[in-house]
Amino acid sequence: FAFMPELELEHRFVEMPASGPRPSQHGGIVAVVRGQLGQREEVAFPRPQQPHRSFPLLLTMLIVPFVTFCLTYTLSLTIERNGHHLMEYPKYFLSVSIESKPASCIGSFGLSLTCMLTPIICFVRHRQVERAAAQHFQTTPIPDRLTELNNRALKIGSGAAVGGLGVASFQSSIDACGGTIPVVCVHFMFAGVFFSGGMTYCFLMWRIDRYLPRLGGATARGLRRLFALGTGVQLAVMLLVVPGLVAINKDNFNTAVVVASAFEISLLATFMSTFLTFYHDFKDTSFSVMVFQD
Repeated sequence: FAFMPELELEHRFVEMPASGPRPSQHGGIVAVVRGQLGQREEVAFPRPQQPHRSFPLLLTMLIVPFVTFCLTYTLSLTIERNGHHLMEYPKYFLSVSIESKPASCIGSFGLSLTCMLTPIICFVRHRQVERAAAQHFQTTPIPDRLTELNNRALKIGSGAAVGGLGVASFQSSIDACGGTIPVVCVHFMFAGVFFSGGMTYCFLMWRIDRYLPRLGGATARGLRRLFALGTGVQLAVMLLVVPGLVAINKDNFNTAVVVASAFEISLLATFMSTFLTFYHDFKDTSFSVMVFQD
């Protein structure tokens, strides 16, 4: 809906019947609104044409990063330059895999496409939660906390996408091709936004499930809980175990870097898997873009 400042929306998503009288020759979606003077009016919006299925977007968002990193790791581990592979032991980090051409070209393209789709997926999920809440709390008000969590998830998920775009845009090492300390600092800043946002989104999806017991199947809800808790464990390993290995023995530095690389990859896989749990919900969801002229 295009929200009109002079009208207070009273009911939303009241779909017009297939037949019968319509308040507008266009038919479509009807909203019952209350104006400033308290009068009630029915406002009809045109029916969206040719709604788009949400599922292909979700599938694309999940497949593209998987294929992207499979390609970038393969190229970085096999291509040699100046007598060295583009990626060498012990630095197997995601950022290193997209550091040098041609892997960097594939990495930038794949991550940009993924980050472009992420806010759309988060928005569709936001509306799914709103609808599930309206159905579950039919006789009681929707808890403010649930609305707050849902709105926060949309913002944080979209912010994480911006962080991922920054990771793909700024390189993570200092070299003669423009990799300076400020550039590296910007890269790690965006990486922090990306990973913290992804982890928080996982956690918020689990918190929302606690308010809506019928949102998704038992398996999907159980996986969301597992992924939310799993991200915490993985972060703890990276922040505590990895430095601990180095503190115990400096000879463990390379091993610690490999462990950190592995847990970084698993952390990305874990919070991306949270989107995979939306599989069945998205198969039954479509969306349309409506443009209104003031």
